[in-house]
Amino acid sequence: MKIISLDSSNKVLGQDPIHPHIGKTFRTTGNRMAWGCEIENTIAVVSCVAFTKGIATNMNKIAEESVSPDTAMFWTVYKTKEASHISELPTAVGAKGLLEIVKHINITMPNISQFATLSPIPTLATKFDADPDISIVNEWLSQRKDPVARFHLRNGAKLLQTNINADKSNLRMKQSYGIMVNYQYQI
Repeated sequence: MKIISLDSSNKVLGQDPIHPHIGKTFRTTGNRMAWGCEIENTIAVVSCVAFTKGIATNMNKIAEESVSPDTAMFWTVYKTKEASHISELPTAVGAKGLLEIVKHINITMPNISQFATLSPIPTLATKFDADPDISIVNEWLSQRKDPVARFHLRNGAKLLQTNINADKSNLRMKQSYGIMVNYQYQI
């Protein structure tokens, strides 16, 4: 698996099922970068990362410029459509790709000391009414009942905190009342 930097012209940046409403240019400008994990000359996994001062608790913080960032905030990770054409696609390729990008950042950017996500909870609204008790939500997430929670917890992250009003986009309001979660990866 080879890690490559992506620019805004790369078509795989338009395949994001997690944040489909966010444009390709936003993903690669300012304090944000996008990486691809390449297998057999095909980009299999994409991750968009914002470099912030401390852990970002909402999407507005992902958009802010940081003068001296110390945190890599993974705000989307997804498998590309092209990944299905790879003959030797590893199992759990998304997880492996994410962890390879974490290693890449750790080696190439020594000022980055924290690795975390700002993750959606796509099934929250199907399980809870609006304004849910956050402690109950955290317990539900820790049981890996949400697919994003399952992905990150299975890959060694810990549930750090749940953030109310973290993303007020129509999609996130419909899925999770705007609530998002920070998962933290330890290196």
